Formats: sequence, structure tokens, C-alpha cells
Amino acid sequence: MSATEILNSWLISIGAEAGLALALNQNGMCAVRRDGGPPLILEADDDDPNLSMISPLVDLARYARSERTRLLQSSLQLNHLGGLDELGMLALDEVGDRLLLTWSMPLTLLDKVKLAETMDAMLRLAARLKATFDRDFSAEREAPSRHPLPEFPPLPGLLT
Repeated sequence: MSATEILNSWLISIGAEAGLALALNQNGMCAVRRDGGPPLILEADDDDPNLSMISPLVDLARYARSERTRLLQSSLQLNHLGGLDELGMLALDEVGDRLLLTWSMPLTLLDKVKLAETMDAMLRLAARLKATFDRDFSAEREAPSRHPLPEFPPLPGLLT
């Protein structure tokens, strides 16, 4: 079995336990969302030994320069001083002008239980960070439609 086939079997099993139809799509991606929080996108490829998880948190184009600078400084402090529950790292997507929560680990170090625990922790952390950023920083503009939510089979659902 290839690494992505193993990962896909874990996702199917985790999804079945949560009442969701989780699976990798043809591009090796799966997206899930909990309680209206930010989506968590899993990505794997047989040519890459790592599983990556990405959660878009903030559309930076919505913020004035001064608020954007404060938000990015706060993100750097979270990365440097902790505050991310030793899970993941905040990253700047310069092309999409977004702040992302990212995580990566070799698939060989994971099993189904560790994957489920990590997905749960990432979803909780992403929701907490998004709520904190929305509360502490003032957006000037509505979110542009240039960053629609990802639509990967399965449709984002509720992971419990």
C-alpha cells in the first residue's frame, strides 16, 4: 500500500467514526471544518514523505497597513514565544495574502489515532486563533471573494 492509500484508509475510518465521508480527492487533498470554524486542509502525495495540514485563518487584504503590521507581529510572537500549543506554525501566504496555520509531519511517524488527535487539535487551535484575531484586530473591508472556501470531496463537515 502506498502512503496516500494508507492515509486515505485512516481518513475513511476516522470519518466513519465521526459520521463523515472523509477521503482524499484525486489531488491528494481532503478538507474538513468544524462548527463554522476555518477549514482544515490535509494534503499528501506519494512523492512527498510528509502529510501537511493547512488552515487559512485571516485574509490580510481586509486590514489597513497598521493593523496588518500588528497582526503579523502578533503572529511572529506566537511562533517564537509559544501559544500554539506546540502544534503547527503560523505562516504568511504571500500570493494569497493570507495568514495560515500550518503543520507537517512524515507519514511514517503517524498512525490513525495520532492523525485523528492531530486533526482535532488543529481544528480547535485554528478556531481559537481565528476568534482571537477577529476579536483583537479591526478589519477595514469585507472579505474579498477572491478566496472562496475550498471545495474538495468530501464537502467540509463536522468532525467530532
